[in-house]
Amino acid sequence: MATGRILLVHESAGTRALLEDLLSREGLDVEAVDSTYACMDRFVDAPADVVVVGLADVDEAELDLIPALKSEERPPRVLVTFPGPRRELAVRALSKGADGYVLEPFYRDEVVGLVRGQLPREAGPYYALSHLAREVAHAVNNPLQVVALMLMKEKVTKQELLKAIPEQTARIEAVVRHLREFGAMPTSKPAAHDVRPLVEAAGIELTPGEAVTALVDPVTFPAALGALREAVLARTKEGGLRGQLAADAKGVTLRVPVPPETFAGEDVGKLLDSVFVVSESRDVLPGLARAKALLEGQHASLTFDGTAFVCVCHTPEVGRKTSA
Repeated sequence: MATGRILLVHESAGTRALLEDLLSREGLDVEAVDSTYACMDRFVDAPADVVVVGLADVDEAELDLIPALKSEERPPRVLVTFPGPRRELAVRALSKGADGYVLEPFYRDEVVGLVRGQLPREAGPYYALSHLAREVAHAVNNPLQVVALMLMKEKVTKQELLKAIPEQTARIEAVVRHLREFGAMPTSKPAAHDVRPLVEAAGIELTPGEAVTALVDPVTFPAALGALREAVLARTKEGGLRGQLAADAKGVTLRVPVPPETFAGEDVGKLLDSVFVVSESRDVLPGLARAKALLEGQHASLTFDGTAFVCVCHTPEVGRKTSA
């Protein structure tokens, strides 16, 4: 069952009242405001799950509301409405991060269905799978809508299409690549190995030191660290990553510090369960689900302590005690 709160912004008092009435009759929690400034002010005080933005023209203040909302700690789904002939508004809005659009005048069931489709669902046995499917559908559909709307414009130049089509195609290809990599995870066979050369094989630099032995798989362990490295470097201009190894009675710990601005605006806890994410700039970036899953497959763990990623592996002695 869909639940959640809706924030509605539209400068037309008549359309605003109509939308508020339609959605309220469905038992949805709706609040309506008349300006983008009021919308942002209310969202900060009481975050919404879905924000419906009425666009009247190519107004940068209205369009800039979309990335502003998407950069919040709990970004909402954003739907836009606009007068039918102005399809360039949909192109601009989708490029800014909107999740969908509806033409005015609209049908009652169309608006209600679109809004309900964006609301969060109660967790169930297939919640993780349904959430991933929803994100894939959105990440693929959004760039397709951008291209389709551009082709429907009365005037579109060859230069515009030559720029837009490769950009939007690259977004779809990135989604497919991350899904393919996540699905092609080999079976792990942990055994006692010196983790130092495996860490360095993944492209993470270490200071010279003695061998550090842990129960890891020599194929999936560096593959997991390589996925971690890719996710970090995709978000920073740093040339590489450095790690620190330490061993104690609990196991072997690898800390990989990251620049503080690397994950600005992202919830790293959720990122550890994400196959991919779409950034505010509409780039499709890798999540950390692959790295985490590969490590958990060999009884290791991956967490984030606020300044560094921490990977903990069993030493052979600890591994034998755990299995016993």
